[in-house]
Amino acid sequence: MRTTFHINQQRIDDALKGKITKTLAGMKASGALVMDGLDFAHHLQTVLGQGAIIIHRNFGDSEAHKNRHPRDLVDAQISNGYGSVYDYGINEPVPGGMTWKDIITFEVDRLRYASKHKQRCVALNIGPGILDRQTLETGVFDPLLAVLRDHPEHLLGTHEYTGILQIMGTGIAGRGPDKLLERENFQFPWPDKSTVDEAPRWHVRRSDLIVEYAQAKFNFTPRIAITEWGWDRMPDWTIHPDFPDPYQLLTGKFGISRGHQDMRGVDTLEHVYQFYYPDMHFEDVVSNQIIWNEHIQPEWVELIAWYMINPGKDDWDIQYGTDHSRYDRAYQTLVDFAQQGDNYDTSAIIAEQPIDIGGGDDEPKGDDVPQGIRVVLVQNTANIRVQPRIQSPKIGELKTGDVFTVFLDTERADNDNQYKWALAIGDNLSGWVATESIDAPPYKLNYTVLEIPHPTPAPEPRAATSQFTPEQLEQMAGIYNSMASEIKLAQTHLRNWQTMLETLRDIMQVAAERA
Repeated sequence: MRTTFHINQQRIDDALKGKITKTLAGMKASGALVMDGLDFAHHLQTVLGQGAIIIHRNFGDSEAHKNRHPRDLVDAQISNGYGSVYDYGINEPVPGGMTWKDIITFEVDRLRYASKHKQRCVALNIGPGILDRQTLETGVFDPLLAVLRDHPEHLLGTHEYTGILQIMGTGIAGRGPDKLLERENFQFPWPDKSTVDEAPRWHVRRSDLIVEYAQAKFNFTPRIAITEWGWDRMPDWTIHPDFPDPYQLLTGKFGISRGHQDMRGVDTLEHVYQFYYPDMHFEDVVSNQIIWNEHIQPEWVELIAWYMINPGKDDWDIQYGTDHSRYDRAYQTLVDFAQQGDNYDTSAIIAEQPIDIGGGDDEPKGDDVPQGIRVVLVQNTANIRVQPRIQSPKIGELKTGDVFTVFLDTERADNDNQYKWALAIGDNLSGWVATESIDAPPYKLNYTVLEIPHPTPAPEPRAATSQFTPEQLEQMAGIYNSMASEIKLAQTHLRNWQTMLETLRDIMQVAAERA
């Protein structure tokens, strides 16, 4: 299995070490991640084999990019005798006092120096939702991707968390908190990989963005290790201001287990799962989700570290509620799954054919089904936001020539009566976009329709929804394709100019230092 454990070695005794070792061996785990315990990491390397991916995480290095030299980390690897064990390095870096260029430069230097001294590293360990297509297309990650291409002994680390149920991170079931209590939306079996491939994937498989970019730009596929994976409180679940915070709603209604203060981590979900799956054991729900995740993750993901084995009673355990070391039933299921291989019956977990998860008897039918319209943006930019209001955090940005789907059936005014908003789905981007202003100054989302959806069958005939003829739509598509080509060419020129300017700036800086 690619699924393994993220282990806080300082918090485990010898008996738990033995159970962990036996369980990972039974799971045929592809590796393991050990925090602050290099000796135990070496032990697991011996047990799981030299081909296993064993990562050691020095928690004190989490922000080393802010205050240390990249070679310091590699020198510590060498002096501590890491050998074939990977160094985790920095953790969830974000611009703030540093630029992405600063962070990438740090990692490029670390990986190159590590390769020179035959050491292995995990790069970045990117936090959930940090990467977006717009940032990638600036080219700022290109130097790191080039190093990963030239030195495949290194891994690119990413983190994936979802709130409450893993399926919620795909955007397939329940687009907002208003759907969270419709438990029929979330029953097993869940859709197979082909359905997830086409889903927005809000929290699940976010590494697909950087892999697809690397494949297109560098013709190679980075090796991915999901160095933190599991359940966590994802703040962007509160995407509808008209509905209460889903975590408060669920914890208030069902309580949380073992006295934790917040719905965070697997331990805090037990009572909530009793609502969704009253006839299932809690640990069966957990193991089902892990098996489903094994199925839907792409082949370039080599390791998935379930965060985390962290027993104890101090504030960290109480606050984060992440310890899963007591879930022997779930562990045994994962061992059975790994040992039986293709003979393991997953029909109750994964649908053999792609399925849609809807709302059961309450699912809208006929004209009530939102009709998405495929459009191309013809104004400068349009922001996609978490909530339908101007003060809401920005998820990303649509630019001139971007193609996206807008669901005008969802259009609504915000609470401040400033704008009307509608749900929009772009290329791996989804959220709310302002369609027009209610208050001054005047504003209207400017786009050209590319295609009109076929009307959903209904008892009564529907009136045509388009004011354009097929010939006009074809002409618009031609105009769009021409514009897109010109924009792509202009973006290439812009990147070249930026590179030349950066080179000139570096030359001037060196000259100034020598003067």
